[in-house]
Amino acid sequence: MQLSRVVWLVVIVAVVLAGCGTVGPVKPLKKALPKAVDNLALRQLGTAMVLSWEAPTKNQDESPATDLAGFAIYRASYDAANGCPQCREPKKLLRKIDLAWYRSSHPDSKRVYLWDEDIDRVSGYRYKVVPYNSGGEYGAAATVYRCSYPLPPPPRQVVASALDRQVRLRWQAAAQVFGYNVYRCGADGTFTPWPLNHRVLHQLGFDDFQVENGHSYTYAVRSVVNQAGVRVESALSTAITATPHRPE
Repeated sequence: MQLSRVVWLVVIVAVVLAGCGTVGPVKPLKKALPKAVDNLALRQLGTAMVLSWEAPTKNQDESPATDLAGFAIYRASYDAANGCPQCREPKKLLRKIDLAWYRSSHPDSKRVYLWDEDIDRVSGYRYKVVPYNSGGEYGAAATVYRCSYPLPPPPRQVVASALDRQVRLRWQAAAQVFGYNVYRCGADGTFTPWPLNHRVLHQLGFDDFQVENGHSYTYAVRSVVNQAGVRVESALSTAITATPHRPE
């Protein structure tokens, strides 16, 4: 009777151990992975492709994306005339952008911008943007593509008149263009990737009222054309600087 009880005790212990498995170190839970970037867009500005997007605000489990650390951008090219833009997955790492660095360097920008100036005018390009968290774990990808096109000529003889809290720009027309966009240098001394005007201009002038007297502002203008339903902008015109002031 005593031996039977011992056998049953051994069996019960074996079953319990088999159910629990091997006990090891507790593994930390993985961080939540970010969703894909929002409103991914691609434009051709002169000899560059300009990629832009908004940082995701949520992770894939719908938790707030408070641990978002940056973005990895990949690129693939294809033949603009006969190629298949979606046949090749972008695998070449073009650049990584640290989100904290970008926000500190571009405090006025609500979007993230990437300039790709290494493009061929007879090729197409497909880009993939992948966000990652502080643990280096990658989230969902977003892709966009378009062909590059020949550039229209920039407008000629851009002039600026410095007035009281206003700068008035005028220029001569470029041949066979759809319209114009006006650009102004930012605080870092480079032209912003977004124009001052909210819509493409069809007139040969623009008045900038977002200025202060005594400060110098530098401007340039791009011509805009429609190529196969896609807007393409010229290289920048000759830059010009004006300093608004009170009338004497």
